[in-house]
Amino acid sequence: MELAASQQTPAQSIATIWDAGSSFAERLCAGATDHARRFGMKVVDATGIADQAMMPHMRQLKAMGPDLLVGCGNLRSAEQILISASSLSFVPFGLVLTAVSSRDAVRSVGAHLANYVMSPLVWEPSDSVKCPVFGSARDFATAYRAKFNEEPLPESAAAAAGGIALLAAIQAVSSLEQNAVRQALLSLSLQTCYGQLSFDSNGTRTSAETLTQQVQPLGKDKGTMDRWTTADIVTLGGTHALSGWPLPTWVQKEIDVYPCIPGEAVVLDNSGNVSTCKQCPPGQYRTPRSVECEECVPGTYGTASGMSQCDICPSGADCPGNTQVFAKAGFYRLPSASQSGTFVECNPRELCLGKNQCNEAHQGILCQHCEPGYSLPLWGLKRLELSDTKT
Repeated sequence: MELAASQQTPAQSIATIWDAGSSFAERLCAGATDHARRFGMKVVDATGIADQAMMPHMRQLKAMGPDLLVGCGNLRSAEQILISASSLSFVPFGLVLTAVSSRDAVRSVGAHLANYVMSPLVWEPSDSVKCPVFGSARDFATAYRAKFNEEPLPESAAAAAGGIALLAAIQAVSSLEQNAVRQALLSLSLQTCYGQLSFDSNGTRTSAETLTQQVQPLGKDKGTMDRWTTADIVTLGGTHALSGWPLPTWVQKEIDVYPCIPGEAVVLDNSGNVSTCKQCPPGQYRTPRSVECEECVPGTYGTASGMSQCDICPSGADCPGNTQVFAKAGFYRLPSASQSGTFVECNPRELCLGKNQCNEAHQGILCQHCEPGYSLPLWGLKRLELSDTKT
């Protein structure tokens, strides 16, 4: 909230949305709402949403226009929020989701959706967090991986820190008597692998720090497919500043990491993952400002693969779009090595009906010849009139 409120374009309003089936997610969002109020933000909405109601509610949120959207829940909820917001072109100043702070999550939703999303972080395995048992939070994470063959969660570090605090309290009073141990815990101030632990009279942890992580695009020196599928997860502060505030449009986010050159588009495998880039087919194009091949519109045409823009319809031609190029009425398309051909005005124009079709019994180049059995008059009649020589 401090970050959102301190930007040059600060967040002045907030909406929170959480997984209606999770009381933990509800409490997280309630804490975010209370924190936002302390910074003077207006809370425009705070609602628990079931899966099937996500899109309708996101449509309502877009109309409310919060500067900051906070979503609390699991990865599935985060995916639905991102997909719904993208589909609706709902772009708040900032977006905070509790389940998009890992590379696996980024791969699941796609970097083009996840980039610039922030997540609260209550713990990270840092060398700067010292611990009397493990040495540091990073050393705890190393020991955890070695024993359980998986990455430690913040809850893992919290459980370990709780055990360290309990052991310290028992040692302080040299007793296992419950009340004595409880009082020792309440008076405890101890550095652990989870950070500094101290508690108020109600047993609530005091001075708990919450960090902020953000998904940020990989540098342009990285591979194009890597930038499309993954991203950096950075802890803000120190060497890493908040990026992408206010948020770019969803289309711009996608363009920023799109892996294909203009004239090409991504091809998905059977799992829906990007496998390669393929040239746009004839009659379609892709500019650097779009993320899919588009049809050439009327007035333009495209006859080659891999076009980044369509060609302008030649003078004397009719281009209804796609690959089609025809002579329009009054013109004739001459045979040519050029795909667009050469479009010449007919004399008189009434001879040519368009699409190289000739009036009545005229035929041939520029409709200057006659079908068998007809001849052109030598004088006295209009050029387009024919004499029937049939007997």
